[in-house]
Amino acid sequence: MKQLDSEKKEKQQWLKQFGAHVRKLRLKKGISGGELSRTLMIDKSNLIRIEKGRVNTSVYMIKQICDVLEISMKEFWKDL
Repeated sequence: MKQLDSEKKEKQQWLKQFGAHVRKLRLKKGISGGELSRTLMIDKSNLIRIEKGRVNTSVYMIKQICDVLEISMKEFWKDL
């Protein structure tokens, strides 16, 4: 049971770190949340959930985010 709790906390922490990274990269490019969500064709609320670490997004969505931010997947993962 303790291991499951530990894994859950680790996952939550990592997702928050991931989301903050997405937000940092978006802001660095000067793109608003609304603009990014429209370009990705997702609800703004879904982008907010990604950036707050409340959802585990797909690899394909990460690729789409990279495309919009005009960065490579390698660059995306570099500082995470």
